[in-house]
Amino acid sequence: MHHRKEGTHTVSIQRMEVDIKKIPEIKQQVKGSGHDDDEEEEEEEEEKEKEKKRRGIRSRRTQKKKKNKKKKKKKKKKKKKKKKKNKKKKKKKKKKMKKMNLNIFILNRKFK
Repeated sequence: MHHRKEGTHTVSIQRMEVDIKKIPEIKQQVKGSGHDDDEEEEEEEEEKEKEKKRRGIRSRRTQKKKKNKKKKKKKKKKKKKKKKKNKKKKKKKKKKMKKMNLNIFILNRKFK
């Protein structure tokens, strides 16, 4: 619902998404102003249900499951990243130690 002020009173404008195929039916409805409001309400309810199905609104339980799955995935990804980082660190440390040991070994040989 869109509201626009015009002078002192407020006029409400409703925006609708309309299928191109339904335009002639809508024109006919506007011409024949004697159509029931109940019919219009039923159509609106049907449209809302269709919209819900299209969006795929899930129950709380399934939403929660999906959320937990997402969390788990994120946690797993984080863990994997951390593991990779630690592996890199270990490798670097090992390399450094090897170099140091080699240097010590060379020094020992020189002084013998």
